Amino acid sequence: MTESAGDCPLVGTWKLSGWEVLVKDDPTTSPPQWERVKGQIMYTPEGTMSMLMSNADREPFADPAYYVGTTEEKLKAYEDFRSYAGTYRWDGDRVIHFVEQSNYPNIIGVDQVRLVTLEGTTLILTNENKSIAMRWERVGAG
Repeated sequence: MTESAGDCPLVGTWKLSGWEVLVKDDPTTSPPQWERVKGQIMYTPEGTMSMLMSNADREPFADPAYYVGTTEEKLKAYEDFRSYAGTYRWDGDRVIHFVEQSNYPNIIGVDQVRLVTLEGTTLILTNENKSIAMRWERVGAG
């Protein structure tokens, strides 16, 4: 986190409004192939963050009992959801997410660097290799 957490313009809750694939066929990037997406990213003044993203058209499991689903339903639920959480440091033109938890275990302990563009109540986060830009709108703005 920055020395002055209160000055960090990222603090708050942001709702995903879309993304753009900037580099086609980048083997290091595999964005979900969802037609519609929902997402939320949160930054606290204390230096923690979390990101949730899912297919907006997720199918419920056939069995209403909590966590009871077929192998196929569970696989589809995993494929339709991305999440991670941890701490962050804001460096003005970039934010570094220090991943402590994730539904994808390969990024736990791996820093996720995002280039930052702020345009009013819009936050654009671009991955370090500049292949995907995600657009977020501040919740409660306006």
